[in-house]
Amino acid sequence: MITYKWTIPAVEKQFILKGLADVITEVHWRYIGKDENGITGQVYGSQKLNEPNYESFTPYSEISEEEVIKWLESNIDVEDIKKSVISQIESITNPSKETSSPPWSV
Repeated sequence: MITYKWTIPAVEKQFILKGLADVITEVHWRYIGKDENGITGQVYGSQKLNEPNYESFTPYSEISEEEVIKWLESNIDVEDIKKSVISQIESITNPSKETSSPPWSV
């Protein structure tokens, strides 16, 4: 079984946008999966966000990590990211190739 976790190392914000202050416009993220043996795979990227909705705007100082993760999950295909993480873990667990010295140099 693989457990997954989002991490948000940085956000980009615009000082003023549509009359609102400190608006997050882009989220830098990592999606990390770890299997029961401690082997990990990860995908990282950034996601631009839609312009804010004035009625539902949350001030920057009140935004939670959970809220940002919801924004990401509504804009990113999480299943595709999981497939990539699984593939990374499987390639570590069951490698199909390796880099080695040529036989004449041993």
